[in-house]
Amino acid sequence: MKILIIGAGYWGRKIINVLQKIKTIKYIYIYDPFEKKQFGEKTIRIQKLDNLINIKFIFIAAPLKYHLYYLKKLIKLEVPIFVEKPLLNKGEIIKNKKLLNSIRVFTGYVYLYNKFIKQIKKIIKKERSRPLLVSFERKNLGPVRNDTNVLYDLASHDLCILNYLFNIKKINQLKVLKKKIFKFSKNDDIFHILMKINKKTLVNINVSWFNAIKERKITIFFKNKIIHYDEITSIITEKKVTKNFYKKEIYNVDNIKINEKSFLIKNNNPLREEILIFLKNKDYDFKKNKIVSLKTQKLLDIVSYKK
Repeated sequence: MKILIIGAGYWGRKIINVLQKIKTIKYIYIYDPFEKKQFGEKTIRIQKLDNLINIKFIFIAAPLKYHLYYLKKLIKLEVPIFVEKPLLNKGEIIKNKKLLNSIRVFTGYVYLYNKFIKQIKKIIKKERSRPLLVSFERKNLGPVRNDTNVLYDLASHDLCILNYLFNIKKINQLKVLKKKIFKFSKNDDIFHILMKINKKTLVNINVSWFNAIKERKITIFFKNKIIHYDEITSIITEKKVTKNFYKKEIYNVDNIKINEKSFLIKNNNPLREEILIFLKNKDYDFKKNKIVSLKTQKLLDIVSYKK
């Protein structure tokens, strides 16, 4: 089986590493005019996207601003295309519906295959009440990207996870604070999002390329429980709280913790699982992925257009 991958940067290299370990893949053709690194086993560097014969699957891991260009160029090959998230840039979905309906496309939202996120969903399902607050922290010090802003780069993960956990039907009271900090940056590198989903749940999303340390955290507050996930330490913590927790001062520890338990889960390789599902090329998986991708894109555009 022959595979074509466009883009051999940070995420493209991760995809190549997974593909090299799949036995049924014989050749991996790599196109990237800016990245000259050699990848060894099974890989062949190509300089043009012409005369591509017997390619079975395509991966696009190029900068976001080139996604639409490559989709238009490669549609003639009539093969399934994996596009790293998000699918397209701001406002491009509406203008290119006809194109997207004519391509068998699969968007890479890797957290949907993460065991920790699946475990959080299992915990949430046991709760009878809706959460009061859902908070996301996704921050690091660069890299600053000029092909998109930090919303589409980082918050696309959080909006996708949020919809997976709570099936967003309505957004209201949306407030957005965005700022460009790095002088050389062309786009906003800090985004703070505050909104309500499904009428009752408050959501706080903070993403940044301007943070001293790498942070990846999800915290969900229920009336009687707090769920906290720290991706860096790979730990999910459940804290049961008393009825008076939201009424009394938080420095009184007796009001906070009755029972605490942590989940140490041996994570799978979400990217490998995602790629294997794509390569199976089943209609059900592609339809399901399309719904997720378009919903996340809609949420991104709603937040992006908010002034």
